[in-house]
Amino acid sequence: MAYQKFQRYYNEDEFGLTSDVDVNADEWKRIGEIIVPAQTYLTFGAGSISNGVDYRRTCKIVLKDGSGNLISGKVRFAILNNAETRKIVVAEERTESLEQGVKLGEYPVKAQEDSKLILEFKPDANATISASNSTILVPTTAYQ
Repeated sequence: MAYQKFQRYYNEDEFGLTSDVDVNADEWKRIGEIIVPAQTYLTFGAGSISNGVDYRRTCKIVLKDGSGNLISGKVRFAILNNAETRKIVVAEERTESLEQGVKLGEYPVKAQEDSKLILEFKPDANATISASNSTILVPTTAYQ
């Protein structure tokens, strides 16, 4: 069976960031996840650089508190197997870069059915992420 490839963006609601999340400066905290649907492979990023042309899609993540202040720190993109025993870190970016937008090409490792694409965050200082004030737009590539 041949799989069809397509690109799509996931937002904060689809990643499950629907309520405020407390984060601590000394630890990574999962702030979102996508469970891979049945008969699908899914990976972070979309597009690539081909013949000198950049076809990669832009990833944008802006995390804010309840007052609308930006929360600085590091965001980690990872693939987690369904038993949550194996994690592959795909990328790690500072929020300052993600706020402007970072090109995220298709990652070669794909998550299988029931595995997860997760977002983890480690802030520079303790904070509470406001779901209603924050924006997540992450490009992905799916194979069905």
